[in-house]
Amino acid sequence: MKKSLLAASLSILVSWTAVAQSQLNKTFTGVKRIQINTASGDCTLSKASGSSVTVDLTHTFGDNYDPQISQDGDRLIIKEKFRSNSSRGESMWKISVPDGVEVDFATGSGNLSASNLAMDLNVNTGSGDISVQQLRGDLRGNTGSGNIKLTETSGEIKANTGSGNIEIENTSGELSVNCGSGDIRMKDSNAAFTANSGSGSIRGTNLTLTGSSRFNSGSGDAQIVLAGSPAHNISVNSGSGDAVLDFNGNTIAGEVVMKANKKNGTIKAPFPFDKTEEIEQGRDQVIIKKTAQRGNSDVKISIATGSGVAQIK
Repeated sequence: MKKSLLAASLSILVSWTAVAQSQLNKTFTGVKRIQINTASGDCTLSKASGSSVTVDLTHTFGDNYDPQISQDGDRLIIKEKFRSNSSRGESMWKISVPDGVEVDFATGSGNLSASNLAMDLNVNTGSGDISVQQLRGDLRGNTGSGNIKLTETSGEIKANTGSGNIEIENTSGELSVNCGSGDIRMKDSNAAFTANSGSGSIRGTNLTLTGSSRFNSGSGDAQIVLAGSPAHNISVNSGSGDAVLDFNGNTIAGEVVMKANKKNGTIKAPFPFDKTEEIEQGRDQVIIKKTAQRGNSDVKISIATGSGVAQIK
């Protein structure tokens, strides 16, 4: 019985030791750029109340963990190091940043969350998620297999994920997003859009174009609903899914060009076409091309599919 109690006590001690947390808190002044490099640690960025940068670290790695923080002039450098190959545990970096400080965050598998910031932000994670809201500034975000969510951001935005999904809401500026195999969802945004998915679907709702825009899916559906008649060129394409452009009751005006594979594709429009052509492309490949000029607008509207439905509403 005593042996059982002793074994149980040791087990509890070992378990407690494994999850015991260590903390670190530091403040820095005169910082203009922050470079963060973690193995698997997560990072949360928030707005500082003053001009200083505050770094809060919580981790459960134990003595094997060697976090390194140094300041070189106006650059703050944060790294995660380990004293041996064993690295069981987790870490969370919470960093408060004043406006105007550029942040570069790189991690093997950690997540990045940022909110209420005015800065340029660069994020690269192997498999983590990227979540950014209320950012005013340029964003470069890349993840191998994580998801990307952007809310109320403005600036030049480039976001890429290999196999995750991208979700965008209330965003403005220049927007370029790419998914290897995930889905892209956009709503209530004003931007010059470039959206591409290799095998996922693209859906945009209540979008206003501030520049020429392209939406393309390799094998998924591409369906775009506009907030108003576009003043800029737009193309919606799918290799084998449906390509749909919905004017949402607004005037359809511009040079409309619609294409579909003759054998497997379909073209639908609420108006007659001025011209229909058959274009041979390789052996046994014929493309139907239909064109129409709607009103006096010189906006170019292109909708195309390989084997789905090309439709304008």
